[in-house]
Amino acid sequence: MRWIGRSAFAFSMGCAVAAAAQPVPGPEPSPQAHPVEARFRLNAAYFDNFFQAAEGLPEENVLAGGLEAHVIGRLGRESPLQAYAYGDYTRYRGFDPSTGVAVGVRSDDRPASFEVAVQYHNGRPSREVGDVIGRADDLGAAAELSYRVLGDLQLSALGGFRREWYDLAPQKRNDVFDVGAAARYRGWTEFSPEVGFRWGRRDVVSDNEDLEQREWFVRFRWTPTPAFYLSARYRRRLRDYTGDDPARSNFNREDRRQQYTAGAELRLGRHWSWGAYYAREDSDSTRGSGVFTTQMATVGLTLIY
Repeated sequence: MRWIGRSAFAFSMGCAVAAAAQPVPGPEPSPQAHPVEARFRLNAAYFDNFFQAAEGLPEENVLAGGLEAHVIGRLGRESPLQAYAYGDYTRYRGFDPSTGVAVGVRSDDRPASFEVAVQYHNGRPSREVGDVIGRADDLGAAAELSYRVLGDLQLSALGGFRREWYDLAPQKRNDVFDVGAAARYRGWTEFSPEVGFRWGRRDVVSDNEDLEQREWFVRFRWTPTPAFYLSARYRRRLRDYTGDDPARSNFNREDRRQQYTAGAELRLGRHWSWGAYYAREDSDSTRGSGVFTTQMATVGLTLIY
C-alpha cells in the first residue's frame, strides 16, 4: 500500500470521482535523515465527465484544487516501524468542498513487512450506489501483510473494510469489504512489476444495490534515477449484482470496468518535488446507466521538510 509514498486512500471500491483527494503516486520512502518528515502539496485537478453520465447524455467537466499534508516518523532510531498521518482539503468548482484524514503504521523490515491504516472522508462525491453522484461520508480501514520469498519475490495478503453513508439518502448506506493477494518482484534496481487479485462484497440498506466484485490488476514502477519515479496500473473489475427480486432494476445486472492510471514524481531539489497523475475508467454494463467513460488529471507541487 505505502499510502504516504504512493496513494493515501487505496481502498478497493473507491469511486473514480474521489481521485482528486488522493495524493499523486510518489517514490517509496528512503531511510530518513530526520526522525520526522513533513510534506505539503498543492494540487490542481480536471475531471472529464465528473458525474459519470451514461453514454449519449450531456457530460459536465469540473475543475478542482486541493491541499494535502503528510507527516511520517520512525518509531525509534533503529526501529523498522513508521507511523504517519495524512489530511486533505479539496474544493470543486461549483460544489461544496470535501476533506479527508488518515492515520497508519507500517513496517519496512525484511523479510516480513506490514501496513495498517484507518481513513475518514467527509463530503466526498460518490456514485457508488444508485448511479447518481451524491455527497457521502465514509470510514474505512485497510491492511497489507507482505513476505519476501526467494529473496526478491514479495507476496502480499490484502484486506479492507469501508462504511459509507449519505445524509440525504439513508437507503444508500453501505458496507464494503474485500480480501486479496499480490505478488511483486523487487530484484531489479530500477523496475518493479506487480500483479494482484481482490474479491469483495457490498451490502446496502437497499437490497437492490448489493453486489459481489472481482478485480485483477497489473502495476509497474520504474525509478530510472533517484529523483524520478514513474508508475502505471491496469485494473479490470467485474461486478455481479446479487438482488433476487426480478421486479427490481438491478436484477441480474453485471458491470465490467477497466481503469488505466499513470503517475510521475520528479524531485526538484532538497525541499521540492513535482507530480502528475492521470486516470481513465471505461464502464460497460447490462444496464444503460452503467455505461460511461470518465477521466481525470492532476498536477501538484510538494514542499518537503
